[in-house]
Amino acid sequence: MSPFLFNFYINDLLEECIKANNGAKLGPFNVSIICYCDDITLISSSIHDMNRLLRICGDYAKDWKLEFSINKCYWTCFGKEVFNDAKFTLQNQELCYSENVIHLGLPIGSREFVNNHLKEKFKKVEGSFYSLYGLG
Repeated sequence: MSPFLFNFYINDLLEECIKANNGAKLGPFNVSIICYCDDITLISSSIHDMNRLLRICGDYAKDWKLEFSINKCYWTCFGKEVFNDAKFTLQNQELCYSENVIHLGLPIGSREFVNNHLKEKFKKVEGSFYSLYGLG
């Protein structure tokens, strides 16, 4: 799919989710859907609103013959455990819960998870610098 067509698809999906007026708001701005290339994040403080956003995404994908990679889709909860028994589905498939996720290369989750992720990345950078040592 060409980048132009992909952007066309995603822009319309963003508009549709924002027009639904569900999900998170930051002042006067609706931030219920955040997108960077093909990475989409849905944000909501209620189970009802999240399910509505997921339904919009699923219906949109069906209409435009798009498919989400369910094995890459997770849901998580920050702060209060208001989503304890929640179940979320996208395109008739249940999304897995994860306490820790990596979004756009950034670790999100427990302090231990973030620290371990950063240590792992630092070791790779350190190894790259060490391999350049022989070049002078």
